[in-house]
Amino acid sequence: MEWEYELEQRIVGATGQGRSDGIEMLYQFANAGGRVIYDEIRGADGSFNDVDAHSRSLLAAGAYSFGPVRVYAGYQHLSAPKMHRHDARAPRSAPESLNDSTSFANFPASSCMRRDSSPA
Repeated sequence: MEWEYELEQRIVGATGQGRSDGIEMLYQFANAGGRVIYDEIRGADGSFNDVDAHSRSLLAAGAYSFGPVRVYAGYQHLSAPKMHRHDARAPRSAPESLNDSTSFANFPASSCMRRDSSPA
């Protein structure tokens, strides 16, 4: 079993972004693993005013192996709650939050594509 975490804080200057903070936790155990990342990047004025560039982000993902198959799942939430209140130039149709999820599995293709070379 393994636990790991990382905490980061940066002041970003020339790019027009403000403070950036984040924390990441990773968990590994036998056939399973998971990762959670919280991250926020503020605009130069300290606000969350763009869901793609200056926002809060939460990502959670995990994987589990059984036999030759490994199953993955993940979820991400982005939020810029003060987008329209802080920036009058922001388009009203732009979202204040986004949610995304994914899941998939992988397995070795050789096991399902094997041909029997013996004569019938």
